[in-house]
Amino acid sequence: FQHYRSIESLEEYVLVSQDEARIEKYVKRGDGFWLLSEAVGLDSEIEFASIECRISLAEVYDKIDFSDE
Repeated sequence: FQHYRSIESLEEYVLVSQDEARIEKYVKRGDGFWLLSEAVGLDSEIEFASIECRISLAEVYDKIDFSDE
């Protein structure tokens, strides 16, 4: 993440968990600090302002079965 923070044009950085329905999103604020928000659970949604997109975690994790974990 340290390297990505140095990219001037990067506005949002996203981590998608492979073990559970969880997405962590870091958004660069105007003062250069990064703000973390999380979406947890298949009933959650996450919004990406930089690309004007909102998606549910159920869509992201479609066809993924966590029951074996």
